[in-house]
Amino acid sequence: MLKGLFRFFSSVKLAVFSLLLLSAVLAYATMMGSFYGMRGSQVAVYQRWWFGGVLFLLGLNVFCAAMSRYPWKLRQAGFVLTHLGIIIILVGAFVTQKYGIDGNLQVSEMQQNREVMLNDLKLTIVKQATDSEESTKKQEIIIPESHVPREGKIVEIVFKDKSEKSAGTLVVEKFIPRAVPENQMIMSPTKGLGTPALKIALSNNRFRIQEWLKADPQEKKAELNLGPAIVTFQKLWTPEDEKNFWSQKPKKPEAAKVADKGTLLVDVAGQRFALKVSDLINQWRPLEKSGFEIRVDRYLPYAVVENNKLISRSADPRNPATEVSVRKGKDSNQTERFILFALMPEHNTQYKRKDESKPRFEVALSLMPPQQEQELMGVGRSRGRLYLAQNSSDSELFYRSFGASGDLNSEGKIAPGKKVPTGWMNIELEVKEWLPFSVQKEEPRSVEKLQGADEPFLTAIKVKVDSYPSVWLLEGMGKMFSVGGKDVVVQYHRDSLMLPFDIYLDKFTMGTNPGTQQAASFTSNVTVKDPNQDEQKKAVISMNEPLKYGGYYFYQASYQLTPGEPAVSVLAVNFDPGRVLKYLGSLIMTLGISLMFYLNPHYLKVFLGGQKETA
Repeated sequence: MLKGLFRFFSSVKLAVFSLLLLSAVLAYATMMGSFYGMRGSQVAVYQRWWFGGVLFLLGLNVFCAAMSRYPWKLRQAGFVLTHLGIIIILVGAFVTQKYGIDGNLQVSEMQQNREVMLNDLKLTIVKQATDSEESTKKQEIIIPESHVPREGKIVEIVFKDKSEKSAGTLVVEKFIPRAVPENQMIMSPTKGLGTPALKIALSNNRFRIQEWLKADPQEKKAELNLGPAIVTFQKLWTPEDEKNFWSQKPKKPEAAKVADKGTLLVDVAGQRFALKVSDLINQWRPLEKSGFEIRVDRYLPYAVVENNKLISRSADPRNPATEVSVRKGKDSNQTERFILFALMPEHNTQYKRKDESKPRFEVALSLMPPQQEQELMGVGRSRGRLYLAQNSSDSELFYRSFGASGDLNSEGKIAPGKKVPTGWMNIELEVKEWLPFSVQKEEPRSVEKLQGADEPFLTAIKVKVDSYPSVWLLEGMGKMFSVGGKDVVVQYHRDSLMLPFDIYLDKFTMGTNPGTQQAASFTSNVTVKDPNQDEQKKAVISMNEPLKYGGYYFYQASYQLTPGEPAVSVLAVNFDPGRVLKYLGSLIMTLGISLMFYLNPHYLKVFLGGQKETA
């Protein structure tokens, strides 16, 4: 029987099956990665026990196949070495999966950090000490991760009192692997308490807009600018308020005043500056710590091209554009000029310089229009007015629609699901949802599949403690409960690892493609501060040049740029104890393949001088 099992595990049929099975699993993992991101493929495939089983089956087949030729002959050296190399690679992969470390280290410019955030999710429960207890009690529970949302009793924790009897329970009811925080409007559980809220839709055959309106009692009236119309919603408290609502008329339209001319975003030397265009017109302004100065030469509210020249057709900000100059210090010979469009950034242009032998500035510019200008785009300033109101008895909704000229188009009562004409641009008004008394509820929205690049989403869990209502916790959040007369703090977070040394970020630099904000390169100048070493090590980490120190590899992964704040560099940290085994196995396997090619019967006969090989 043992000989039969050995023949089965050393057979070519099992080898073919193992390789086909591994290929199918890897194809499945690739598909999971495209749907759920890199972390999703790890959770769905690479960290599952059965994936280890597939690798073990392949390794067992390779080992038995090699042993089936024992005792080996010289001509089988390549065969043996190739199989040995594969086994060593599989052992290295097992060591990596078992003892390897992958995480992220975030460090701000001119600061240091040694805490690496890992992938494992944890729920930390801290029981506060009472007068009869000497210290607090801390408990950590691993939250099982999945690539798709899960529901049910994922984790259950029983709190016990001094007599070891149950004092309460905590249950993780739901897990979301990719969560987007959202505030939802729901009906208030108590009638009469809450804020009136409406979800409305404005639509015609070309567009559709949906928005929520909440009549805050303190502000008296909610106002929302939806482009073709300004919509207001209010609560009417008395019959007198209702009478005033039906008699009110909008003011005649006036020329809108543009408070400013937009904002210029400048990315240079790892910093982002947000500058008002109106403060830069015809005057140079230095960009702190970068050595550059910037000036707006021309502002064109309504930029158009006529007779091959860029001009402004009017003062109406329909298509804002600017001509901008950037220079190095006060040297006018090192000046670059740009044309920036707020609403069509794809047409941003950088002028050619007189001396193209010098490298271009690593500066990225973009023009952001003020909110008012964005709202006017496409509809101008001639917009209608739409008044909505909830009556004093909270039983009906009223509406009044006025044209841009201030004339009444339509009015009356409106109910959810009913469409009424507004009288302008063939637009109809529909109340999608009406909550006479609403409250806000924070509940994360689950992202089922990725639509593009692998974005870093947060995870979320739904937790229920005793008789308390279920609450959602996003990564990094915590909440306090009272269980059995004791305060219990529940924190949801990723596990972390403290490095034996600090990484200090001296400077972060982001290189961009000329004339655009598209990142071309990231570079972090860091200093390793190791208390066990007398000298500090300085290094440069870029996308293809990691830092190697203390067995750890640090890769440039991402960055965070916020106006007015230091740049943040995100480093991917990797510790792979199986790396040497995988490199060694690859070398041995390559040597074995080479020997199998050269130690064939023909070459072997030449090598032995025409003598026959002996066992």
